[in-house]
Amino acid sequence: GVLATLLSTSGIKRVTNRERPRVEHLGPRQVSIRGMETNKSFPSGDSAQACLFFGFVAAHTGNPWICFGLPAVMFARVYFGFHFIADTVFGAWVGFLILVSIALPAQLLLVALPT
Repeated sequence: GVLATLLSTSGIKRVTNRERPRVEHLGPRQVSIRGMETNKSFPSGDSAQACLFFGFVAAHTGNPWICFGLPAVMFARVYFGFHFIADTVFGAWVGFLILVSIALPAQLLLVALPT
C-alpha cells in the first residue's frame, strides 16, 4: 500500500506538474518550514499516506475516531503552504482508493492463508 501510494502520487505529480503555493502569499508563521519541499504540489503525497495509515489503523482497531488525524494532516499541509486545498483532498482520495483496493484486501488475504 505504501509503495503504491508513493508511486501513484509521484506519477501524478509528474503529469500535472503543478507548482506549490507561492511563499510570498502566505501570512506570517511562527515556524517557517515551507522551503524544504522542492517537488510538485498535486496531489499531496502526505495526505495520501495519512489516509492510508489512519484508515488501516481504524480498520484494524475498530476505532473510527483515529481517522480524525487525516484532516489534521491535510490542514497542516495547507497552513504551512505546501499545498492548495484541492491537492490534499485529491491526495486523500488516492490514499483511500489504495486502502480499499490494495491494502485492506491484501491484509484479508494474508489472514485467510493457512498457517
